[in-house]
Amino acid sequence: MPRRFLAVLTATAPLPFTNGSGRLELAQAITSRTNPLTARVTVNRAWQAFFGRGLVRTVEDFGFQGEVPSHPELLDWLAVEFMEQGWSMKKLHKLI
Repeated sequence: MPRRFLAVLTATAPLPFTNGSGRLELAQAITSRTNPLTARVTVNRAWQAFFGRGLVRTVEDFGFQGEVPSHPELLDWLAVEFMEQGWSMKKLHKLI
């Protein structure tokens, strides 16, 4: 099986990784702007650390079995800001 990004997290069939072991390409795919899930999960966990519960109360399950966000627009806005600020946790904490 060729190394590639997870098919369940992409709309199209992911292309195989071609450079070395593929770890760098996997990291780049996980933190890509086309994959906002990583930023949304990170922001939700930071929110939970500050306020005791996340914008999505099921912080361990963002899937079909998890709850919907209490404020989806806020979660998406924070995730975009987090990515635009270079994935800086310090800047995210100041923003929250």
